[in-house]
Amino acid sequence: MFLRLGRIWDNLDSAYSSKPMMFGTFIFSAVVAQVTPPSVTFDKGAFKVSGGLGQEVVSIDGLKGKTDVVDRSKGRFKLSSAGKVVTFDSAGLTISEKGRSAVSKMAGVPTSGKIATKESNQVLMQMVADKERKLEVSALSGWELIDKTLYMLFRWEDTAKKPWLEALMKIDLTEKKPLARLVGCFEGLSFANARVEDVLIRRADKLALLSNKGETFGVSKFSLDGKTSTFDSLGVSVGKAKFNDDDATAWTLTPTDYGTNIIGVADLDQSGYHVVSEIRGKMIGVSAPGYARYKTAVGLRMVNLLTGAQMDVQPESGQRQTANGLLMWAPATNPKTATLFDPSFRKLAEWTAPVEPVVIVLPPKMPPLVAKAVAKPIVPMKQVKAPVKKSKKPKFEVAITSRPSKKRG
Repeated sequence: MFLRLGRIWDNLDSAYSSKPMMFGTFIFSAVVAQVTPPSVTFDKGAFKVSGGLGQEVVSIDGLKGKTDVVDRSKGRFKLSSAGKVVTFDSAGLTISEKGRSAVSKMAGVPTSGKIATKESNQVLMQMVADKERKLEVSALSGWELIDKTLYMLFRWEDTAKKPWLEALMKIDLTEKKPLARLVGCFEGLSFANARVEDVLIRRADKLALLSNKGETFGVSKFSLDGKTSTFDSLGVSVGKAKFNDDDATAWTLTPTDYGTNIIGVADLDQSGYHVVSEIRGKMIGVSAPGYARYKTAVGLRMVNLLTGAQMDVQPESGQRQTANGLLMWAPATNPKTATLFDPSFRKLAEWTAPVEPVVIVLPPKMPPLVAKAVAKPIVPMKQVKAPVKKSKKPKFEVAITSRPSKKRG
């Protein structure tokens, strides 16, 4: 695994000199932690982090946020508001109300006079005839619901799946029969690439997204009334960019020809952007204020883009930045361990779920077995033949005497 931080400290000094609170909080937190040792406990689905900077409750259920209206596995968007249901999927845009539905492929948007010219339409129609492009909408890049008005950023792609148009539409859900109306186009194209994504945010009274405009990377904005659009340049074009959870910072990722990825951090409030790291691995995401997770050949790692510290992390783990440090726990939904880290990923406190006693359940006591008398099988008696008595032959005895016989002849 290769990681090059380069002149990260010089970058940090220039990036946050006008905003010392972001980086100073980490250092101050580490100093206070030495005076007041922090602690971590867990009860009823929430962690309580205590330390020199106070107490904070981190609810695991609270991290799930609101129900997502996007089903990414099916590439489907569905939102219900003001008695209307707005759906976008492979069939196109559908607006439903009281059993009535209107479906549109928005094929007329690319040729609208609001965003196209006669000359550009001639070129477009030739490309459609050559089957290089199509007029039907391809994807939803982002959305934002403000009061009862739904803003949707639709995307058109060519046959090679490369985007060539993004158009901002708005739907007034208070109307009896709501329709999608074209607002206009942002300067540059966003970094959305799935059928349904959400790269659109609201900043003050404008809608904003990260985009490349030619060879320049920046923030493209559109006023809610659709009258003005601006582009705030931040640096050279990047491969990918995404807002962090706070919507005030963003991270960028640009692949190199030699197999690494350049990571940059943008501060939208200060209009600052700096390259802070280079990694070899697949980027997973960045969480505020600057923790980047990426996958390597040997596992998942995380780097603090503000300090350069890095460590191995478990894939199924949760995290939250607190005033006393970075709290990480695993597994994310049913934690067994948790650790509080300082900005350099040194351990400040640990928590381990109590070991539940092992209960051995014995089978119910059975009555003693009583041996039953088993009748012996009746053995048939052997038939014994009675011995046959042999008849005795009469014995003849001849008596010899000297007396004369009385028998007369």
